Amino acid sequence: MTYLTDTENFNPGEWYYLTATYNGAAMKLFVNGELKATSQAQNGDIAYAGLASDWFGIGSYVDQDENWLHDGALDEIIIWARALPDAEVQQLFIEQSNVAPGVSIVEPLNNTIYTTPASITITAEAQDADGTVGVVEFFNGAQKLFEDTDGAPFTFTWENVPAGAYTLYARASDNIGAQSLSPSVTVVVDEGVGAYEAGSVRSIRVAPNPTGGILRFITDEMLGGATLRVYNVENQLVLLETLQNNDANLGALPAGAYFLEVETEGRARLRATVVKQ
Repeated sequence: MTYLTDTENFNPGEWYYLTATYNGAAMKLFVNGELKATSQAQNGDIAYAGLASDWFGIGSYVDQDENWLHDGALDEIIIWARALPDAEVQQLFIEQSNVAPGVSIVEPLNNTIYTTPASITITAEAQDADGTVGVVEFFNGAQKLFEDTDGAPFTFTWENVPAGAYTLYARASDNIGAQSLSPSVTVVVDEGVGAYEAGSVRSIRVAPNPTGGILRFITDEMLGGATLRVYNVENQLVLLETLQNNDANLGALPAGAYFLEVETEGRARLRATVVKQ
């Protein structure tokens, strides 16, 4: 019987990554990727007695009159059909134990409103507890905008952004390859007053913006009797009503960005962008 022993104590309540290898010539014990013990006392193929009671156990020692169980927990067990080289054991520990980086967008704030032509500076903070951040990528939905490999501060300026609502997020990758995504940030780019001067369509301001629900169209024109259509960022009609005055209530809608279109009785159309909190 051959025992391999780590001379250092194990701390109760702490997880350890254990690996044991045998290549027919040497037995090795690794703890957290580090070689702790080696023995050449055994060699050749693993011999079993050939009895029906023979079995292979992990987390216990069992023989004819003993049954010693591991006093703890086993989270994951992998059995390889070959003896792993020392370097591969170490690399597997690094990959398995690696903590993904943390990342968040600190600029712009959620529901920030810009006016065309917009210039949006996006800044992310990223940290890695057990390594380094190699790259931070910036996205608008599925569209990749930029990647920053120069280290902190991780930043990018998106120029000439057209009118619309955009969902921004960042993805950080560490030196081992682990990745994480930031919470998303919604920004709205408004056409601005006078941007729709062609034809009978024009832009109009609303206040407050962002709004908790109640808003007012800022105009000297009386809008009672006009038709209000509200669209979400997927251009789906989510609200249709007749205005009683220059006020509207979006309280029933979930938080997000919306496009408002008011059609007056004189067939003029007014447009606005609003963020509902």
